[in-house]
Amino acid sequence: MLFSRVKISCLPAKAHLVFHWCSYNNFFLVCDGCNETLHADKGGFHSPNYPQQYPDDQYCSWRITVSPSRQVYLMFTSFNLQAENNTDAVYVYNGDSETGEMLGVFYGSKPPPPKGIYSSSNSLLLIFKSDKNSSSTGFQATYYAINCSGKLSYAVFTIGYIFTRSLNINAYSIDVFLVTVS
Repeated sequence: MLFSRVKISCLPAKAHLVFHWCSYNNFFLVCDGCNETLHADKGGFHSPNYPQQYPDDQYCSWRITVSPSRQVYLMFTSFNLQAENNTDAVYVYNGDSETGEMLGVFYGSKPPPPKGIYSSSNSLLLIFKSDKNSSSTGFQATYYAINCSGKLSYAVFTIGYIFTRSLNINAYSIDVFLVTVS
């Protein structure tokens, strides 16, 4: 198991004015559009026509920008796309453009992680692409602004049991890894 040093920083939001139709639903700002820029510190969005089947040949994007010095936590509450790779997919990027680090490509048989996705800055870009063949119900997602972690250190312990039959020796090994995120 390898651990590496990860730099986490929060960048200031880029100021620009965009108008979209959105509504508040259960304390979240929910936007129904296909190409949105979301600036609230918490909210939600979904694929076109959700929970009905999304149309074929879609290209949608959601740019999420939260308060400066915060990070984006993205959680999919429902996810149902075509199972095959290279068909319908959701692409998630760190930052507000496709030049940012790709945090994942998700489709039916490779869904997003159940614990969610974290950006390392105050913005995240999500792109949904569907092909011209068949469709599913799509996805629903929520996001939250969370505080930047600053510096976090923790230890990971692993305990192993070793039995060497030829020498008739029992032994335990304990490994300690110090992980630092700053």
